[in-house]
Amino acid sequence: MTCGRCGAQFDGLACPGCTWRASAAAMLERQRAFLPEVLTNARPLKLAKRRRCQLYHIQLFGDPVRAWCGGELQHVVQKSDWTYAQLNPQHVCGGCLKALAALVSIAAHQSAL
Repeated sequence: MTCGRCGAQFDGLACPGCTWRASAAAMLERQRAFLPEVLTNARPLKLAKRRRCQLYHIQLFGDPVRAWCGGELQHVVQKSDWTYAQLNPQHVCGGCLKALAALVSIAAHQSAL
């Protein structure tokens, strides 16, 4: 069967790639529920550094094997808890920071309405 959305060939009822992407997007959207506590430094962000990786990735709340950038957190060699105020862009994955900034921007826009 051919997926009508991405064009991939697959067996079964649903395209695994599109299903995974929809699930990942929903999980990232779910992180917005934790933003008020994160932004006031009441809830730390969970960071993880993978083997052979110089930068930390921000773990998704509720899914310790996925990062905000969409990457997998397998083979983690170092973990740390940082508050929002402690985040240092030089030590954190740019994709994770971009995803966090996007959710912060959306939350700020919605609270201004």
